[in-house]
Amino acid sequence: MTSRAAPRLFPQPAIVLLVVILAVTWPACRPPVGATVGETVVLPSRVTLVPWVLDAVRRIVERGLGRTISLSVRPAAGFTPDEPGLERSWLLLEDGDTPPVGRAASGLRLSLYWLLGVRTDLLTPVASASPATLDEFREILGRLRARPSPVFPWFESLYSPMTLRCFEVALATDGSGQGFAALPPLQQALDQKLLNPFSIDSDEALAFDVFEAGDAVFTTMWVPGEALPVGSLLRGTLTRAVFVPLPGPEGPVPVPRLDFTLWTPVGGSPPALAPGVVLASAPFTSLVLDPRLDERWIRFAFPQAYDCLVQGGGD
Repeated sequence: MTSRAAPRLFPQPAIVLLVVILAVTWPACRPPVGATVGETVVLPSRVTLVPWVLDAVRRIVERGLGRTISLSVRPAAGFTPDEPGLERSWLLLEDGDTPPVGRAASGLRLSLYWLLGVRTDLLTPVASASPATLDEFREILGRLRARPSPVFPWFESLYSPMTLRCFEVALATDGSGQGFAALPPLQQALDQKLLNPFSIDSDEALAFDVFEAGDAVFTTMWVPGEALPVGSLLRGTLTRAVFVPLPGPEGPVPVPRLDFTLWTPVGGSPPALAPGVVLASAPFTSLVLDPRLDERWIRFAFPQAYDCLVQGGGD
């Protein structure tokens, strides 16, 4: 019986070519001598953060630590710092959470602010400054809507419970943030075709995409404090935007805020902040959100508030 040779996985010329390619590219695949291996930083978040914000957060942490990191975002619901696989990970936790066992707080902290994004390049034809009051906001929205080739000048992520929650906290007149103070101005804007009706079914990602593309002049979003200055390199594609507090009945309202602290494993090398790094302070009044009050409002009040917008919103 004549035996047959096993078929080759690669023809002979292909093997030679593969060896040449590996010889040329292998040095480039190896990390440079002395390079710092990136740390994994886990961020449990109870708000939806768009890629632009996540990139800014990553760069802020890298600048503060003077090393590269890999940022992993997890839903805050159900997250526990002691889950398997996180023993060596660094944690960027919201202040107010139970301090994690086996980790120490580093000196790195950052804040996220819920602000009104304004495309100044699209605002300039009708106003020289961002609105400070609700009346000014409605007037500017009306001017924008009346322009040739009218578009909806305002877009929101009203399908997101935390967006409605932030509107409620910011506009609450009694300071409790447990009612429905945000419904009248939102409903009026929907009825007058100033707020895009697709906002009712939209999340933060879609609202950001519309704003980034220049199809809306206004939208609310979470912004890292270090990205607030107009000349910040963290702006990315939003170099023509400014971020301001939401206009209120008598002026800018307090800005909802989330604070985070970086926690590192005990026993490892403690991080040293890069020299000269100063975390940004905001030029406006802010209000730290309470997770327990937020959860209670979202559970009991959000369904009713959302239904009111759906039933009475724009056609």
